[in-house]
Amino acid sequence: MGWRSGLLVYPSIAISDCKSVTSVLLPDSIFNQGQCVMQSLDRLIMDELEAIDTFDKGTESDSFTSSFRIRTRLPRSRIFPVTSGSVTVSSFARWDRPAACPIREYYIELRKSEPWYRPDQSFGSVRFPVSRTASFIWRGLPSGNYYLEIWVANSNSNCVLLGDISVT
Repeated sequence: MGWRSGLLVYPSIAISDCKSVTSVLLPDSIFNQGQCVMQSLDRLIMDELEAIDTFDKGTESDSFTSSFRIRTRLPRSRIFPVTSGSVTVSSFARWDRPAACPIREYYIELRKSEPWYRPDQSFGSVRFPVSRTASFIWRGLPSGNYYLEIWVANSNSNCVLLGDISVT
């Protein structure tokens, strides 16, 4: 038994034991090996943990292209510097089961990463259409480190939004 990231970890619990209680098996990329964390977490949190694993973090750069896979929310993209005062985001996303997933829009929010003693600053969420490529430019941004949050108002855990994103 030990502590990691503020959660109590039980490294010797078998996966079958985890299923008998409300628990989460975290993706390998978070703790380097799947481990059962004894927490009461619902499906929404599980989806967010899966999203962390599927968004390509890469290296810090002022522009990048990546893919995402979410059911509800991608908690945070990679952090990227902004020095030019603007960020352009282009994205295309589609549902894995279009007939079963009627929601026609998703949102991308630009946030400025602040020191730990201040809350991160939001520069607004923009609505993007599902199954169409769209772009948005945020202007007048102060220099600093930024990240994106991607979310959709989806309560159907069978629907997965698959997308590509480009940040310049």
